[in-house]
Amino acid sequence: MLECLAAMVKEEIIQEVKKGAQFSVLVDETKDLQKKEQMSFVLRYYYNGAVHESFLEFDVAENLDAAALTGKIIIFLQKHGLEYKNNLVGQGYDGTAVIAHCLNLVRVDSVKSVTDAGHFFSLLERMYVFMYGSYVHNQWLQVQREMFDGPPRELQRLSDTRWACRHVACRNVMDRLPAIIPVQVLENIASEKHPQRDVEARGILVQIDLNFVGCLVLFRKVLSDAKYLSDMLQSKTVDYAKAVELIEALKEILLHYHCEASFDELWSEALDRYRQTSKALQDSVIPSTLGQHVVPDSKHTFCVNVYYPVMDNMIGEIDRRFSNTNCNIMQEETVLLLANAYDSNIEDLKHELHQTRRVLERKKKEMESPTTLMEFAQFLDPYQDVVVQVVASCEQSFSTLIIKSYLRSTMTEKRLSSLAVLSIESKHTKALDLNKIVRRFAEQHGNRRIQLL
Repeated sequence: MLECLAAMVKEEIIQEVKKGAQFSVLVDETKDLQKKEQMSFVLRYYYNGAVHESFLEFDVAENLDAAALTGKIIIFLQKHGLEYKNNLVGQGYDGTAVIAHCLNLVRVDSVKSVTDAGHFFSLLERMYVFMYGSYVHNQWLQVQREMFDGPPRELQRLSDTRWACRHVACRNVMDRLPAIIPVQVLENIASEKHPQRDVEARGILVQIDLNFVGCLVLFRKVLSDAKYLSDMLQSKTVDYAKAVELIEALKEILLHYHCEASFDELWSEALDRYRQTSKALQDSVIPSTLGQHVVPDSKHTFCVNVYYPVMDNMIGEIDRRFSNTNCNIMQEETVLLLANAYDSNIEDLKHELHQTRRVLERKKKEMESPTTLMEFAQFLDPYQDVVVQVVASCEQSFSTLIIKSYLRSTMTEKRLSSLAVLSIESKHTKALDLNKIVRRFAEQHGNRRIQLL
């Protein structure tokens, strides 16, 4: 029955799309409860005097390379009878090589390639988990109230996809480091007669050394510099031209940090903060290392093993992912290449670009020039025969994945997709004719009818 209802809803949506002719498609992906990569397909189209966005289905992606995802999208369009070669006018893939995702990959790759940086963030995550035990958490809040003015701060849970949380985590730990170590939290818990909490507290205390404080100061600095750019790239009113300028500014900042003077300044701050905690740590820290891991406990070792590798990796990844080719896609030559991929009339497009540029220059003199992508789209609306507006979103569809809870983790993919369609497209679902539903279900499942006579 669910598949029958969902199929009727999708048929109505496809009919609306075909009546509107042109459409755009947005595909995004996220992991569900079973760690399966669920692809969400959304269509944006013009129908009955308004622009509509409609969710059609979830589909599991076995592979996440470009060829596999492209194949999935083409199969999806062909399955629903959509003429994508002629009528598909826009595409959006939020989970692939978009500019905000590229910035996140810069930070991810910079950490993964430096062993001590990876250990640092693993310790931050372990500290978060320990502090959020009900007993420890109450002590953590109480110590902050006694030592600092203002409301207590919470430690931040880390995420590989949202690195803004790592900036908040570094900031809160750095600002509240005196409350974590010397007073009652880790030390008092380590002295209690609770074996599990005692072992965990002592394990964390041992690892809060000069290396940890140095990484804390380093990542608080570089993540703070990248945060403004990250926030802008994820804004609904992102200005692409300004984003490119901020990328160049971030490159210059990192290059400025790549010198001995900047490292000396950072190391001096790390030593000052470490001295604030060293008295509490001197009875807890083991001076020798265990295993093959060597803790960089000197200025030269930290500089060679941590500071410069992190800076080199971040600068290299930014140059690679934000090359001049990627940042100059708004140039006319690149626009023409994109138009050629859609079999557009190149000669007409050249004239349209020239006219649009002249109109924008005239509006700029009149102080009416659009400053955001949305304003630019609204500005071009009267000239929609020249430029087609393409904006689509499918982030909201992921909220329906809560349907697949632990108790329903064995449900089939068809059932999950059908429930999502009926939930998201509730207006279409409520408008279905009951008689048509009964006839459709009877046609598909004729063997379920009971012969009474």
